Amino acid sequence: IKNLLFQDECRLLCNESVEITKLTSTALFTLTHRPILYKYILDEYCSSRKNAIIKLFIDALTKGGPNGHPRPIELNSHDPIRYMGDMLAWIHQSTASENEFLKSLFRKFKDSQELENTIKSSLGLIMDGVCKALRVYS
Repeated sequence: IKNLLFQDECRLLCNESVEITKLTSTALFTLTHRPILYKYILDEYCSSRKNAIIKLFIDALTKGGPNGHPRPIELNSHDPIRYMGDMLAWIHQSTASENEFLKSLFRKFKDSQELENTIKSSLGLIMDGVCKALRVYS
């Protein structure tokens, strides 16, 4: 039952801004003793964040921010350099934010090369969807 609750919490991490609670970090750390569940939950987190990032990227391109600020990136599609620059700036900012979310998620873990590799591979999985969307819109 606890596993299902944690899965549900991971699925709720689809907002623009994510708050990683101490409980979430502790729960993930505790699951390292059950490698299959740990991998499953980490995959679920990455999948949830990937879907959120794709939606946010498409919204940034087509709708812009809240109340139209910032303006939609597509408004600059007539200027290819600015258009690509704005898209890449958005991706850069999102990548930095997701990296911070992951570091917060893994804050209970001891720093190691394995942890660094886990964060990098998770970040790659999360941002992979933006690569596909970038190909479509560029």
